Amino acid sequence: MKDIYFFSIIVIVFNSVFVGCTADMPLNIEPDQAKLEVVDTLKTRTSEDHKKRLSVKEAFIKLSRKELVLDGIQNMSSKDRRDLLQQQETDNYHLDWVGNYLQITEKAANKDDEYERMEQIRLAVFNSITQKDILFVSQELIDEQRHNTQIVDQAFFQYNNRHWENINYQLPLITTQTFLNQDNNLNINENHIYFNLKAADIHYLQAHLNHENYLNKDEIAQNEAYKVALIWTGNNFRLNRQAIVQYDISERHPR
Repeated sequence: MKDIYFFSIIVIVFNSVFVGCTADMPLNIEPDQAKLEVVDTLKTRTSEDHKKRLSVKEAFIKLSRKELVLDGIQNMSSKDRRDLLQQQETDNYHLDWVGNYLQITEKAANKDDEYERMEQIRLAVFNSITQKDILFVSQELIDEQRHNTQIVDQAFFQYNNRHWENINYQLPLITTQTFLNQDNNLNINENHIYFNLKAADIHYLQAHLNHENYLNKDEIAQNEAYKVALIWTGNNFRLNRQAIVQYDISERHPR
């Protein structure tokens, strides 16, 4: 009798433990399937989804002389760059955060010289879940009033094996014709496109034609028919091309 009583207690305890282990499982999932789901979750936690993202500050420090073309910034040491990032200003440069991107501008040596050009570099990082993050670098010369900006170099990079790889060739091709109607017959010998970062939108790069590079720049300006941009989707850049709507306000709002 004692043996039967002791065996009944063991059965009750075993059933309690089994029910406790399976109470949290969905009713339509077998224990083996649930175990597989747990394994998949652990794999996800250690996947590339949780890799360290590249920051703009880190990218600025890691840029080498090969990627930089402006003399002053090219000659800045890693310590000089760290000091600038920490102090926001040095004797020769000052730093600004403009929305999502970093802007570093050279100070004017002679404020009375209206023709003096200062160096400026702008950097933005486009983070990706499925691939390495992308760094956009714009290197420019500007005047003191910022009325004129000369684009010296613009490029997209990915950091790979301790060096930067230029990936411009992987981006959607944008040419002068991208901005114009298909029936446009302008004689254009060179494509010169530059991108402008938008502070309010971290996924947006507006493309522009640099009219100063063309002899017939006025004609091009009059015949531009599209606004062009690169839109970051989180995995790649998508080319966005929208018609420019032009109308006479007086026609829409007659007096």
